[in-house]
Amino acid sequence: MSDTAADLQVPGVLPVLPGVSLAGRYLLTETQPADRGDTLDAFGLPGGRVGLMVVDVVGHGAAASLVAGAVRSVLRERLGAGIGLAEAVTTLHRLARQVPEAATTTLCAVVMDRRDGAVEYVAAGHPAPLVWGAADPPRTLGDSHGRPLGAGSEVRTGRTHLGVGESLLLVTDGILGGSVRTEDLKRAVAHARSTMVSVTGSPALRDEEMCAEILAAAPAPGLQDDAVLLLMRRIRPPTPLTLTLPATPRHAVVARGRLGTWLDGLGAGLADRVSLGHAVHELIANVIEHAYGVPADGVFQLAGVLDDAGVAVVTVTDRGRWRAERAGGRGLVMAAGLTDDLRIRRTDRGTVVEVRRELGRPVPFLESVAIPEGRAEPTGDEALHCEATQGRLRAEGPIDALSVEAFQEALWDTTRAGTSDAVVDLTGVTLLASPGVQAIFDIVGRSRRSGSVLRLVAQSGSPAALVLDRVDLPHTE
Repeated sequence: MSDTAADLQVPGVLPVLPGVSLAGRYLLTETQPADRGDTLDAFGLPGGRVGLMVVDVVGHGAAASLVAGAVRSVLRERLGAGIGLAEAVTTLHRLARQVPEAATTTLCAVVMDRRDGAVEYVAAGHPAPLVWGAADPPRTLGDSHGRPLGAGSEVRTGRTHLGVGESLLLVTDGILGGSVRTEDLKRAVAHARSTMVSVTGSPALRDEEMCAEILAAAPAPGLQDDAVLLLMRRIRPPTPLTLTLPATPRHAVVARGRLGTWLDGLGAGLADRVSLGHAVHELIANVIEHAYGVPADGVFQLAGVLDDAGVAVVTVTDRGRWRAERAGGRGLVMAAGLTDDLRIRRTDRGTVVEVRRELGRPVPFLESVAIPEGRAEPTGDEALHCEATQGRLRAEGPIDALSVEAFQEALWDTTRAGTSDAVVDLTGVTLLASPGVQAIFDIVGRSRRSGSVLRLVAQSGSPAALVLDRVDLPHTE
């Protein structure tokens, strides 16, 4: 769906916010044209609130996609500006009267206060949200509270309360085969819940699986219209990450594992987990190298919080003293490139480096509806494995200060010290830290000087590809 009107129609990610777990699905129609008029969105609002919507535009093609994107953008802007939900939807009614393509569009929109669970919702010609608790059957929050956009009716909102552990579901009618049958949806939810009695894991992973199970149980054989599903569950706010460890390479690996576990608990997506994991590893490596003597004889502190805007704020603190000529190098540059913001505070008592990254969780499309498999957590025992033959090297695992010597040796054997053509497959690499990057730069330089060809391979989206892109090392899939 790149470079089409549909790019503006559906957000690529849902936010990761304190107090809620969000999961969504967008189902592409099996019929042409592929661009149709369904969209979903979830976004943080001032005052600790969260907004949700699903929209269904009549018609199909680029015009429907553009209208869906416009409705989504206007509602986002109005709510973000502090306008009430009823007035925001009234604005959409005026839009639909001025833009014929938007007439009879249906939507359901929700605003919830994440602090106390107070919910306000409006359903304009659309089924109202479905709500259920851990031990309660799913229930519909009343009937539709209005007519489709442009129909001119007064906008009335409904109110309820979502307790901790309770879920709220919004869908468009494509999930039910093109008609609004709430009893069918309730049965699909009940079936999905019955299959997940023993499911464990983070709230985000459980809600992703819940979405997949609902879709599997929904009575919509042969998708004839696009459909969206948006699930929100109220959860307890996350516990901050706090950790103090000796400043050694082995404890850097432990810290990276603990950070990954914390990010998984928040519901962060893979790109966030990889980027922050790499950035923090570089920051700790800088502490080990620059803040203390050799061997390092101090400690570092790792702290992380998820702020109210859905930004992970992670700090690495040392109690040493950085000399001017040892102020960090490639590692700080990489950490800055992998995060949204990097700040350094130097004091007489040590150095604090803070990185920030806005977290998001991808919205899968039809091909991603399968139930996600659990992801193994990294441990301090994670090891690098290199499979080297003449002309080809495949590396799997972390390439860091502990494993770089083995990686360098494999590189030299495979390339004959940079004098022979070779392929280096890094797709299975889980961490490509500064020492590994430097080793690759060295062998790339040797290969160029000798006239040999060195081809780096890393699948798009993999940890290695992310770092190679940041440091401008060409690679293929």
